[in-house]
Amino acid sequence: MSETLKIALTAFAGVAVFTLGQIVQKWLIEPVQQQRRAIAKVVYQVSYYAIQHEGYHFELQQEARTKFREAAAGLLESTAVIPLYRMLSALSIVPKQNIVIDVTEALIKLADDVNYESLHQAEQALHELLKIFPAKKPLTWGRAVQKN
Repeated sequence: MSETLKIALTAFAGVAVFTLGQIVQKWLIEPVQQQRRAIAKVVYQVSYYAIQHEGYHFELQQEARTKFREAAAGLLESTAVIPLYRMLSALSIVPKQNIVIDVTEALIKLADDVNYESLHQAEQALHELLKIFPAKKPLTWGRAVQKN
């Protein structure tokens, strides 16, 4: 094999590997990361509103309702763009579809009735469904002490 042919084949192989890597990144890795960010946003929104100490006045309830609906829609959107979702969920790379649907339904129910009790129930449910933090000790444990 001539030296020129070796150089050409090496260059072609390099371009092919780079292109394949870019396709995998754009097609699989970035959508999975986007879903993980959406899940983090869901957990953040619920935890943020669960630890509000000034009470749940009308404006705060309206804001929370909007944020919860946006988080639910964002989670569904990020899930819809992931190709081969069933295979990836079988490999435990992404949450199973029924878990995503349960989380979305919990957020929508929470948006319909924002109060102290519903926020803490939703927080517990999210921790159990998504296995983010231990469900035994939610992030808002200090709130109960201040309430008394």
